[in-house]
Amino acid sequence: MKGRSFLGAHLRLGLVAVTLLAPARAGAAIRYVSITGRNEYPYLTPESAARSIQVAVDASQEGDEVVVHPGPYLEHVVLKRCVNLFGSGRDEVTIYGVTPVKPVLTLTWNNSVEGLTIVGSPYAGVGIYAELGVPPAKTGTFRPFRITDCSVRSCGGPGILMFARQELGETFMPDPQTSSPGDWQRYLASIYNTKVDIQISRCQITGCGGAGITLAVEDLFGRYGGCGWPELGCTVQLGFKEATLRLSQCTVADCTGNGVVVRAGWWDAAWLVMDRCVIRNNNGRGVYVASEGAVWGGAVVEANNCVVSGNRRSAIWCFSIDDGVYEVPGGEVIGVEPSATGDVIVTSSTITGNSVGLVGAPFPPGSEGGGMQTSSAAVVPCPAVGLSCR
Repeated sequence: MKGRSFLGAHLRLGLVAVTLLAPARAGAAIRYVSITGRNEYPYLTPESAARSIQVAVDASQEGDEVVVHPGPYLEHVVLKRCVNLFGSGRDEVTIYGVTPVKPVLTLTWNNSVEGLTIVGSPYAGVGIYAELGVPPAKTGTFRPFRITDCSVRSCGGPGILMFARQELGETFMPDPQTSSPGDWQRYLASIYNTKVDIQISRCQITGCGGAGITLAVEDLFGRYGGCGWPELGCTVQLGFKEATLRLSQCTVADCTGNGVVVRAGWWDAAWLVMDRCVIRNNNGRGVYVASEGAVWGGAVVEANNCVVSGNRRSAIWCFSIDDGVYEVPGGEVIGVEPSATGDVIVTSSTITGNSVGLVGAPFPPGSEGGGMQTSSAAVVPCPAVGLSCR
């Protein structure tokens, strides 16, 4: 524990986090957790601190902060909406998952998490998990949480797994019996403007049994099932139009699956923006970003001052897919959406030692590179179509 300086720093951090993520509640409290605390409700001093993180969270209200003192904590934590969690440092605070089927830490809306190490169960389980429903307004950009200066390791499943899903609700297109597909698309474009933006900074995700980090947006095609065709009617449930994952100064390494994954639905765009990140030695692709057709935006990867190295498959795989399938060597089946894009923009980065360099779409089928790959050299040449290298 760093005493007064630690508390002062987290007071400042907490004020910033609440300002950015949600309106602060009047009289918001700081609740403490310590393995040596007296466990006296409402846990408002370091001496009366709760001995369990979840106990302090359960006592919290919207806008409160939970400050965790050094030590090991064997539990599973589910944060409330608008409650922030600050540890004294990822080298000092470790939460160990004890049940294989549960995430170690579950986020909701308007959470800020900082200064923790998450260790997953050795058999199964997710390190940090979030399942986000679209807010009722269904418009605007939503930044539901921020993860900073954390370590996630040794999970049986993915290190960080985030789903953006649709809450129950329906939108009806006017005059569905007479509207054309073009009318439907214009109507949907005019009302569908919801984006999710996830920020993860200064984190290390290592040795996980699935992907390192995954952000997945529910496929809307199954939800609206053919609206615009009068014989099928026009009931639709909307999800997120665009999913963006922003990684800054993060390391994702030695995971059984892909390093970083962003997947969006049939009408949605998938974006990954990486700055000063290291993605290395993962058993799948280093980066996998895909949109299932993406009428608005396709799939995009931006990497600045990054190192993507030693991944068993391609360094960066960025494309849009459809219902068509193509056989590729090794038994993988993919579909390519000819009208959508898969853009890879690499600036001042090193791509080396991967089975394939950079892959973007559209590209001709036939191999993982599909004629659209760079060499695995440290200096990345710039292909002609779908990719940009600077």
